[in-house]
Amino acid sequence: DDFLKGINDTAWFSVGRPGLPVLYIVADPKCPHCHKVWSDIKNKVFAGKMSIHVIMISGLPGSQEPAVQLLSKAKPGQAWLEGEGSTDTIPVSQSFAPGSPEYKKGQMYVQINNNYAAEHKITGTPWMMYIGRDGKLYHYEGDQDINDFLGAL
Repeated sequence: DDFLKGINDTAWFSVGRPGLPVLYIVADPKCPHCHKVWSDIKNKVFAGKMSIHVIMISGLPGSQEPAVQLLSKAKPGQAWLEGEGSTDTIPVSQSFAPGSPEYKKGQMYVQINNNYAAEHKITGTPWMMYIGRDGKLYHYEGDQDINDFLGAL
């Protein structure tokens, strides 16, 4: 319940259709493991089997600016789908200048998400969580055997 309560207080963005089972992912825009997980699960999202809620943090060197820019966007989920922050090949575009209200909002969101990760001792990305069909909480860190992890979703 603490994870869920805290998750509802984060600045997550959604990818996929509402009403589907939800996989929460704590991700860093510079994390190659996060990019691999997205590559492995995006077909499930596109096929309407699940949606994801991305909690973007800044943990790796050089990730603060892209995390802020992504969370500053009016439609961060759309930017994610276009590859911004979800792949190694497409950088997060600069949408807002430092000091603008949107940029400051993005900074605040990254701080909220970083605080969530620190409070719950999430030290690596991707970190994922969902509530299974059996009502149990499942969580996982890393990018190995993602399909086995998602078995109860």
